[in-house]
Amino acid sequence: YAFGIFANDLKHALHLTQLQLGAVSAAFFVAGLLSWLPGLVVDRQKPRFSMTLGGISGAVFTLTYWLLCRQPMLLASPLMTNYPISTLSVLALAICMSCGLIVGSVFKLTMLCGGRTGRGPAVGIAKGFVGLGSGVYATIFQAFRKEAESTLDFLPVIATFFVICAAIPAYVLLPPRDQSHPHLMKIETTPLHFHVMYATLFVLCALIVTSALLDIYQSQRENGGEQRQYFKIVMILILWLGPIVSLLFLPRKGEDDDDDDGKIGMAT
Repeated sequence: YAFGIFANDLKHALHLTQLQLGAVSAAFFVAGLLSWLPGLVVDRQKPRFSMTLGGISGAVFTLTYWLLCRQPMLLASPLMTNYPISTLSVLALAICMSCGLIVGSVFKLTMLCGGRTGRGPAVGIAKGFVGLGSGVYATIFQAFRKEAESTLDFLPVIATFFVICAAIPAYVLLPPRDQSHPHLMKIETTPLHFHVMYATLFVLCALIVTSALLDIYQSQRENGGEQRQYFKIVMILILWLGPIVSLLFLPRKGEDDDDDDGKIGMAT
């Protein structure tokens, strides 16, 4: 989703034609045809291992993508000189497979832990965060990016979030493989958890759209001064991560209350 942020600088850094750039971009979408592979891994290895693996591998592949495009020594290597499209396409495919491991783990947990009436809303919330994810990362990057800084430096930001938002929480909070069964994972959430997550999505969406409109307005003015908007970064991080952390402290219900409406598993 975020390829358009750094596509122009990628084109100039590697001296690609528009058709070649389109081929690299297409690799991200071709990965959708192989989305069943991460699903198999999630089914066999369970969510904790799969999400941790997805976070770590996603960070490694994203940093490799960035290094090949930004470091002169690697940029001049035979691999990038002779096969730049193939190399970047393979890395793009690998990044998408890592994302598939993470998203697949989330949906697997939803199926394991969701109450009879809570699975649909839980999947909706998860898809909402997936959709807003690229907007959140792009807004954070643009907030502290200098005017002359390459947009390719957006990739290390993504790699950082792979680790902070996927690998570490999965390893620390999710149950091990031998405990990843429906009868061992309690339904502990309440409608209050839904209200918190939906409110977060609406506020985040409003903030991202407002930020984009303000950036357009400011770009039309003739003051080219650089300004790092640290307040915006802090606000987005609080809205992005705060409600997720708050779920650990909200009142919960046990398995006996499974008949109530609007419940999802805590792991989701």
